[in-house]
Amino acid sequence: MKFMTTRKHFSQVETAALLTGCLEGEPEIGLSSFVDTAGGGNLTTQAAIEGFTGKVGETLIYVPFGTIAAKRVIAVGLGKRAKFGKDELRKALAAGFKVCREKKLSEVTVTEVPLTGTKVTQYQFAVAVASVSRLVDYEI
Repeated sequence: MKFMTTRKHFSQVETAALLTGCLEGEPEIGLSSFVDTAGGGNLTTQAAIEGFTGKVGETLIYVPFGTIAAKRVIAVGLGKRAKFGKDELRKALAAGFKVCREKKLSEVTVTEVPLTGTKVTQYQFAVAVASVSRLVDYEI
């Protein structure tokens, strides 16, 4: 599986999947808000139907049907902002990358997560993405 990060606006990234984190109780922040708006509210509707709240390790696969360049968005729950630390990040990434592996995706692009008010730095986020992605993709 090919893992990518980019500074390009996520709506323009042509990829099999965008992996993005969603903070519990903050659906209006970040990528999920943009994707929901672009998709006419379908992400919010799907999340409600499936019971996705953003708790640590929850996952939701959303197909944007051409509203953004990615073929699908995999949302992973990060938990509450005030409690979000390195352990929660690793659990969330592992859950998201496991979905990617189960779906046999050829590539995954990880989006930035708004980390203000959390216990995680941008550097720690990048290191966790690199290490967890390799661990989940490892086969014996």
